[in-house]
Amino acid sequence: MKVKETEVFIVVSSLTKDINSTEYSFKANSMKVLAKIIDTENLPAIERYLRQAILDKNLYVQKGALMSGIVLFNKAPENIKKWSNDVQEKLNSSDPQIVYLALILMSLIKQSDLFSASRILQMVMNKDIRKMHLAHCQLIREMRRLLLFEELDGKTQSVFTDYLLSCLTAANSDMVMIEASKAICEVAPNSLGHLENVYNVLQSMISAQKSIVKYSALRILKRIAPTQLQLVSQCAPELERLVTYANKSVASMAISILLKIAKEKEVDGLLSTISQYLPEMADEFRVDAIQSVKHLIKRYPDIHKLLISFLRKCLRIQSSLGFKKEVIESVVYIIPVSYTHLTLPTSDLV
Repeated sequence: MKVKETEVFIVVSSLTKDINSTEYSFKANSMKVLAKIIDTENLPAIERYLRQAILDKNLYVQKGALMSGIVLFNKAPENIKKWSNDVQEKLNSSDPQIVYLALILMSLIKQSDLFSASRILQMVMNKDIRKMHLAHCQLIREMRRLLLFEELDGKTQSVFTDYLLSCLTAANSDMVMIEASKAICEVAPNSLGHLENVYNVLQSMISAQKSIVKYSALRILKRIAPTQLQLVSQCAPELERLVTYANKSVASMAISILLKIAKEKEVDGLLSTISQYLPEMADEFRVDAIQSVKHLIKRYPDIHKLLISFLRKCLRIQSSLGFKKEVIESVVYIIPVSYTHLTLPTSDLV
């Protein structure tokens, strides 16, 4: 439906009026809505109110102003960069959510200035944010982003890397340790010493009671498995126990990792186990398991008949067309020149 210009004016005027309201909920919510609908031409008319709201006495209003700034940065970055001093002041707040939002906005403002961005992160490092889990995770994400720049000086790289490693043990939050593990795996994928520290943390996490912690740890193990087979293979016993875990997402992820680290003599038994649980999995995990099976042929070309037999059975499972397509593509990938092996399993589907 086409919106009339007069209607837009009425809505914007009404919301602008709410920005000056004494009711904090009206004030904060009107800012968040305006940030999404206002265009760059009308932004200067409300920018002053948004900037003042960052320093408002009410915490809810401060959060609304910071959230508005994050949204508006994509529309008018030059305008929001003027808020730098006010936003930086909020990094010293005692409210965890305000520090989290201020860090996101400050990182956007300084994203093109490597030196200033690293200085801001070092300032936040010196602040005790161990109980501010969201802000702590965001700090780690920004460190990871900067560490991927080759232009970052060696001293700062060392400081950030040491901090990430300290988060593996000093942090009192699973989500912080998971975020630190992800960051280290990305910025130091070939450093066996660092990865061993990550592995020790992840190994303890896959034995945790919470399924979400198990799943998060398994996702990181899956990421490093192709390049660190020997390291990840050490937790094979724990992974085998997770195959029968009640949470199917966790069980599916464990199966996917086992396929990546399996030795040739173990593949047959592993495929037999997977065949029992594959029908119970969600389609996205089935597809992931088939992709892992497909890549086994690179490591063990002599087991192509075993893999073809397994894939043939997979076609009989009641599932989506996408899954069956992935199975057939895997067959084609494994034996691209054998007409006999290709037509036999695909004829079952037809």
